[in-house]
Amino acid sequence: METEKRIPESWISQSGIVLYLLSGAEGYRAAYVTSNITDLTGYPAEEALVPGWWAEHLHPDDRPRLLARLPELLSGGLVADDYRFRHRDGHYFWIRDQRQCTSGGKNSDVVGSWTDITGLKQVEAELTASIDRYRQLFETNPQPMWVYDSETLRFLAVNDASVALYGYSRDEFLAMTIFDLRPAEDLPRLLA
Repeated sequence: METEKRIPESWISQSGIVLYLLSGAEGYRAAYVTSNITDLTGYPAEEALVPGWWAEHLHPDDRPRLLARLPELLSGGLVADDYRFRHRDGHYFWIRDQRQCTSGGKNSDVVGSWTDITGLKQVEAELTASIDRYRQLFETNPQPMWVYDSETLRFLAVNDASVALYGYSRDEFLAMTIFDLRPAEDLPRLLA
């Protein structure tokens, strides 16, 4: 591969990014992959070049979505996907795969890169769980609570206790500001 002559593979391997080339003339068979694919997947580079290897190791839930992306890829745009891939030891890990046709159209070669994003996906899952716990605490708190925009003072969210105490629906609350709930004599103190 021409790029291989210009960029030492050791530099690519140290980056942790796996580069690959799919040959359009050979039905999008892997024609080249950097040797650090072994570090990522546990498989030697020679195995990664076997036809069907990639599709065989996709998570079953991700496979249909990814295989359906070929027409979009052939249109010439950059295609990026996050998906699960089966490591040689059997566990699944997350890959961010970015790929693009070299010229667009049928039989065009495809260049791409893989990056392990398993750690990122774990952080996202933890953040989602934390947000869900906060939301549950907010929604089920027996005291009226709300979240409002600090500039406009418009309500962004209210809990069930606020709806029950003040008698407004959530939609009505979201069309209001804090000023709508406070007595006129409290407004100067509120603004301060």
